[in-house]
Amino acid sequence: MRGKFVWHVTFKELLTTVRDVRSFRSAVMMPFILTPIFLLGFPALIAQTSGGEVVRRQTVGVTGLERIPAGLRGLLEAEGGVKLQAVTDPLIAVQSGVVDAALRVPANGLPVAAGEKTVQLEVLVKFSDQRASVVRDKLEGIIGAYSRKLVVKKLAGLGLSADTLEPLKAKAVNAETASETAGGLFAFLIPFLLLNAIIGSAATVATDSTAGEKERGSLEILLVSPITRLEVLLGKLGAVTLYALFGVLVQISAFVITTALSPLILGLFGANASSVAERLGGNLSLGFGGFAMLLLIGVSVAMMLSGLLIAVCLYARSFKEAQTYLIPVQLVSVFSSIGLQFGDFIQRSPALYSVPVIGSVIGILDLVKGKLGLEMLLVIVASNLIFAVLTAFLALRNFRSEQVLFRN
Repeated sequence: MRGKFVWHVTFKELLTTVRDVRSFRSAVMMPFILTPIFLLGFPALIAQTSGGEVVRRQTVGVTGLERIPAGLRGLLEAEGGVKLQAVTDPLIAVQSGVVDAALRVPANGLPVAAGEKTVQLEVLVKFSDQRASVVRDKLEGIIGAYSRKLVVKKLAGLGLSADTLEPLKAKAVNAETASETAGGLFAFLIPFLLLNAIIGSAATVATDSTAGEKERGSLEILLVSPITRLEVLLGKLGAVTLYALFGVLVQISAFVITTALSPLILGLFGANASSVAERLGGNLSLGFGGFAMLLLIGVSVAMMLSGLLIAVCLYARSFKEAQTYLIPVQLVSVFSSIGLQFGDFIQRSPALYSVPVIGSVIGILDLVKGKLGLEMLLVIVASNLIFAVLTAFLALRNFRSEQVLFRN
């Protein structure tokens, strides 16, 4: 094997890709556009809309409005409360959207003092409606406060303090590390964006250097030149891997800049929304060692996917067909991000970390949250390198097959 020829092929493929200004510009700019949208825009939007829903006075339908005690009605209609509206059928009123929620007051009315029989007050809401969950929590909180007020009044009449109700109270204390707090609930987006950058960058070169050359008729010229097919394949693998590595570096740069600018950008949405958005997370809080580990995982994933993408694209007869074949590979990043939302429930083990792609995205998630050890990092990288060799052999097998290269 002659390294000079391998490098010539690598340089040719990279130069061809960079000359496509639109693709190169997209590879550079998209991470800096998508990363702030996903990691800052979505949390801020959720925080702002949910905060607005909390302060909004929702309309609550009531059957038997006249049977609500004055004390409870005062709490319901107080500032930050709800607007009561008499309705005949609360179920239809909620289902049709006339009211946000409804109360069904029993025919016997509601208690005005503790010590009587417990009365059930039905709260009708749509459980699948996220906005309805806000008014549901608000109503349950107000009704609970009214019930407690009656009990405290009863205890006072008996000469007992309100502390009689709660001799023991639990207090939750946040035990998260700085990395876990920065990652937050949206930490799963970080491995998704990184994997998406790797696949997008690698696919650009892989499709053009295989199916694209078939369409242009330049692959036949390359095959009859004084260079072995192994050298051609290694050159193409090198180009795909290097461009994927470029995508990793651009995406990590986008993470760093987005994290640095997050206080300024979130501040534009107001203090309330900014506080909620920070709790939702989606930021990186890694030191030099953490970024080095992230880069190491990204490089090993890029090497593994390069051989797979070339093997798949070699089988395609045209550029468009190659893009169709790559859809399942691209869906892996989407499905992995969906699964990572439940990452805290997944039992970690060396076997899990050794699974291609899945082990890597879980490893990145653990790294973001400061929970990935050096041993598991080595398992991830070693597994990726082993599969990189296997996918490279698969690509070489396809590259040596005339039936694959020149099939009709």
